[in-house]
Amino acid sequence: MKSPISPTLHETVLDKAPDRKHAALAVLLLLSALLTAYVLLIEPVVLRYRALAETLDATLLQEQKYMALIARRPQLEAQIEALDSKDSDTAVLFSGVTASIAGANLASRMREIVEAAGGEVRSSRTRQPNEELDLTRIEVSMLAQLPFSALTEVLGEMELGKPYIFLDDVSIRSQQGNRGGGRADTIDLQLNGRGYTDLKRQ
Repeated sequence: MKSPISPTLHETVLDKAPDRKHAALAVLLLLSALLTAYVLLIEPVVLRYRALAETLDATLLQEQKYMALIARRPQLEAQIEALDSKDSDTAVLFSGVTASIAGANLASRMREIVEAAGGEVRSSRTRQPNEELDLTRIEVSMLAQLPFSALTEVLGEMELGKPYIFLDDVSIRSQQGNRGGGRADTIDLQLNGRGYTDLKRQ
């Protein structure tokens, strides 16, 4: 004998089947709406935030560069003040109607000092000039070989002579070499020589 409850359960299950389909469709529609909202609303905000973050990083980097320049200003002003307090008969600025000519004059002066001390210039390169306050900075990178005993003379003449030469990144390497049958110490001297010119007065 069949139970009278079974048909009722069967009918109930069948009756709820469309509801389950409607619920699944509603979930799909909700997910689709959320995805559309993300693409249209949230994603542009995220992308804009990333762009703003990159802009902020670039601004902070630029600010650090400006702060470094500001920190160097007293040093530059002191150097230029020394340049301005020159003797009436001896110029401390390198001459030249252009920065390139002034740079060539700086390289020539450095070579002259090295060779006068018995040394030899192995290589010389003029760097890109830059404006510093009211003057134009010129710079020459040089590699020279000279007797160790002439080192003080060369550096002293460059730093204390005129026109003024400011030395940066001085590197010295000692080596041994034969000269005239004897054994003498020689050194490789690598340095950057920095000078100034006033193109407005040329």
